[in-house]
Amino acid sequence: TARQQIGEMEDFNELCEKLVEAAHKSDFSEVRRHLKDEGKVHYLWQPTSDQAKAIRQAVDICVGAEEELLKGWFVTAVNEWGVDQERILLLTNKCIHRIKVCE
Repeated sequence: TARQQIGEMEDFNELCEKLVEAAHKSDFSEVRRHLKDEGKVHYLWQPTSDQAKAIRQAVDICVGAEEELLKGWFVTAVNEWGVDQERILLLTNKCIHRIKVCE
């Protein structure tokens, strides 16, 4: 219902505020905790076991020793010709990595 959607939007806005506040404080453990959403409070996407394995492999290859992984996602990018491309997106305390998924 519309009322539920408004509640979910407010909940998302609350999550964003918490993430921004933690990021401004450079409290990356707090950012990671919110993004992990273990209590399923915000109903954030969680990877399947195969996706989690691919994310871990991407982290091993791409994330440097000076970086701290905050969260990894599987995303679909659409190129300039309108073709869907599966990618892994890694958010670290230093940058965002966009990695091509190889099968």
